Amino acid sequence: MRTLTCEPTSEVRGDVLLSLLTNLRADNMKPYLKQFSLDDIHANEWYPTKNFLDMLNELSRNPNLTPNYVAIGLNVPETAYMPPELENASFADVLEGWDNHYQSNHRHADIGHKIAEKVHDQHYKITMQSIYPDDMEYGVLYGFAKRFLPSGTQFTVWYDEDEPRMDQGGTQTVIHVSWH
Repeated sequence: MRTLTCEPTSEVRGDVLLSLLTNLRADNMKPYLKQFSLDDIHANEWYPTKNFLDMLNELSRNPNLTPNYVAIGLNVPETAYMPPELENASFADVLEGWDNHYQSNHRHADIGHKIAEKVHDQHYKITMQSIYPDDMEYGVLYGFAKRFLPSGTQFTVWYDEDEPRMDQGGTQTVIHVSWH
């Protein structure tokens, strides 16, 4: 597992951090919130990204690492600020605008990028260099699919096995999503 870091000036919107309080595994987060000054979060306010990453680094010592990270990510599409052009967009438009969504929830630093490449009409390849753990990003993508695909749509999210992920020492993480 890599140590998550960011520029000291980086800030994240409180809307993103609300996912810590409302995800399926929020009880696992509670002991860490006060320790990292994340126990009083408000939407539309800005917080040091370093606090969030430090908390995620500490959480990585927990035996439930993957489920915790995925649970946080799953909830981000429900809590994070959505740029107006993506609020009622199609899933494909959300994927193509994911970097805009990511950037709009951070400020004052380089936080990497997320590039969506259309493989075919219902299959996208997302290449990312993110400050967040891979399993959290996996959860975010899964959460976007749940939120933006029509109810009942079958979808699959998977890591590209041909390229080492950032959490495995790679320079980027590649995740695919397809639906029918």
